[in-house]
Amino acid sequence: VDEWEIAPRFSELLSGTSIQFFQDRVKEVFPCDSYRNSGPTQLLSGGKVHLESGIEVEYD
Repeated sequence: VDEWEIAPRFSELLSGTSIQFFQDRVKEVFPCDSYRNSGPTQLLSGGKVHLESGIEVEYD
């Protein structure tokens, strides 16, 4: 394998951007229609992903 054939790491590709990269396992996925906030309903994201590490990530 030549060096140019190896893809860079995600952390390298995403450096200098506002994108966060998490390497974890998904525990549960909650699309926006499966949860409600108290008060007026306002869609701020496409949903939430709960990771095994306890981190909760919103996606659009």
